[in-house]
Amino acid sequence: GDYANLVAEAVLPFPDVLMLQMGGHSDVFFAGGLQIDRRGSCNLAYVGDPEKPTLRGPGSAGLPWAQRSRRTILYTTTHDKRVFVPRVDFVSLPGWPEDTGLDARKGPEFVVTPLAVLDFSEDGNMRLRSLHPGVTLESVRDNTGFDLIIPDGDIATTPEPTREELRTLRDIDPDSLLSIVV
Repeated sequence: GDYANLVAEAVLPFPDVLMLQMGGHSDVFFAGGLQIDRRGSCNLAYVGDPEKPTLRGPGSAGLPWAQRSRRTILYTTTHDKRVFVPRVDFVSLPGWPEDTGLDARKGPEFVVTPLAVLDFSEDGNMRLRSLHPGVTLESVRDNTGFDLIIPDGDIATTPEPTREELRTLRDIDPDSLLSIVV
């Protein structure tokens, strides 16, 4: 829905994108959320009482196809306790189930935030994978509304992009649209 996409070198009509998704032919599905919980469920519908929400989102259109992709990565441009909640108010995209473990249904693989990269433990709970450069563990804990699983020992630092990765991003983003959000 972003007008910036109109300058793309190639596009697929929306029905074709849906057919690819429904057929399970997509490698990765990226999704955001108004809320994300400890099991990776995300909410894009509303926050608060459904009759009088305090915040409305764009809705869940397209999210059911995430389950058809080989992997799902959640992202958010904000890492705070309003986004990272113990349980979402509405499940737009389900995360890992409570009682059956990771192999019963495919939940998200990663969650990428401005502070860290998170993944999921064998029992489906969110775990800290790496801290972005300059971010402290205390900052991540203080801004998460539930207890993350913290790895034993040293916590990895998220690697900076390589020169080649930056060059590739600049090649596919000649108008520097990504610099607006990064």
